[in-house]
Amino acid sequence: MKRSFSIFLTLFGVALATLVTVGCKRTSYSIEATVMDGLNGETAYLFDALTEETIDSVVVADGKAIFSGKTDSTRIVALVGVSYAPVVFFLEPGKIKIDADSNCITGTKLNNDYTEFINDKNLQALSQKCEEIRSEIYTVEDEGAQVGILERYEAASENLQKALKTRCLELYDNHKKDLLGAYALTIVSQNLTYAELDSLLSDAAPVVANFAPLAEIYQSLKSVEESQPGHSFIDFNGTDYATGKPASLASMIDGKIAVVDFWASWCRPCREEITSTLIPLYEEFKSKGVEVIGVDVSDTAEDHDKAVKELGITYPQLIDSEKKAGNLYGLKSIPQILIIDRNGTIVARDLRGDDIRVELEKLLAE
Repeated sequence: MKRSFSIFLTLFGVALATLVTVGCKRTSYSIEATVMDGLNGETAYLFDALTEETIDSVVVADGKAIFSGKTDSTRIVALVGVSYAPVVFFLEPGKIKIDADSNCITGTKLNNDYTEFINDKNLQALSQKCEEIRSEIYTVEDEGAQVGILERYEAASENLQKALKTRCLELYDNHKKDLLGAYALTIVSQNLTYAELDSLLSDAAPVVANFAPLAEIYQSLKSVEESQPGHSFIDFNGTDYATGKPASLASMIDGKIAVVDFWASWCRPCREEITSTLIPLYEEFKSKGVEVIGVDVSDTAEDHDKAVKELGITYPQLIDSEKKAGNLYGLKSIPQILIIDRNGTIVARDLRGDDIRVELEKLLAE
């Protein structure tokens, strides 16, 4: 599912943005940014990374954008209008210097260490290797050669992620009580299990534990963990498509074996799974006490109605009108199909195609 981060930091595809306040005396800061060529006379903007509201703006002159002010907080901000992409850095007391061309931010402790991290030569080399291999896919037409390229890309990507994980944990270990540590842990959280992140956060400083993007990732991992096989399904309220009245997932399941499909009308794989697998399964297994339930996690009532008619869906539909299912089940993508037994226990998830039939037959044979 889509995460609602407001500023996207293009470091190995990691998105993050927030504003975090830490107690400190109101103190002055100055920012001197050397901008890319050709921007004299243009306006540079300093944005709050959470709200995207403008903190300040200046006209670029003599190749520089110069800001000054006072801050009673340390925060992540974005400087726009000095290069092709926003320059993201830490606004904190002190004299901050930015070279927009080289993405080098120095002058204060957090920014010095941050710049060292984002310009890590080993990580850059590994990232470049991934890009080089991925670009090869467009130069060959042979399917076998394409498979080989994809395998090499996956291996290179795995090496990058391992190195990134190690480097981020090192950075966090050195910044456990500040915003840079929260930032580092947010990046590495993409490659951690719920148990690993839960352990790290168990004794984390408030500035880390309360860092909004990290808290969101943690909650998503927790939701996935709590909806794994062996756990009871998580109930939520919605609207019964057939009646237009309020209903819950529990009321739709009604003590039966249930195949629950989280989907949306705009999702092509969802539509294909419905027509190729779920409709035939419903017709075959409904007489054996199996219920198939579609949970629309995205659409308006009108779009859902149109899709149901286009696809010829015959089984019950619950519209997630409160938009809670995605968070409750930690949905990162759809379709997401799970099977629930008569006791309300999830017995399988992340199912597609024939795997759904196999799990149903095993459950009915018990």
